[in-house]
Amino acid sequence: MKVRKETKRKKSVQYSESIWNVTEGNKESRINRPTKLTEQFFETMQVPKPLSDVDSGAADIDLLIEKLTQHRLLKLGEHSTVTFNASGDFSHCALIGRINR
Repeated sequence: MKVRKETKRKKSVQYSESIWNVTEGNKESRINRPTKLTEQFFETMQVPKPLSDVDSGAADIDLLIEKLTQHRLLKLGEHSTVTFNASGDFSHCALIGRINR
């Protein structure tokens, strides 16, 4: 949600309204608030939200990318714009905690 925030603004506002019923405030607040609510939801479910909180390492990310390649899932996302390299970059950043929480 945070990595592709700028390219997913419209979808984020839709998510905000349909899932969290956040309909008031400017677009920026209607994008940011549901991100926090989603994080809080996963915390209450005791699901680690940042990948850096999971017992995994770079080798696990490499295995994930290898499996995506084997299954020819090289372009992900609703518009197939998240490429194989971007998937790995996002995962590696999350793993080391570079994506702000």
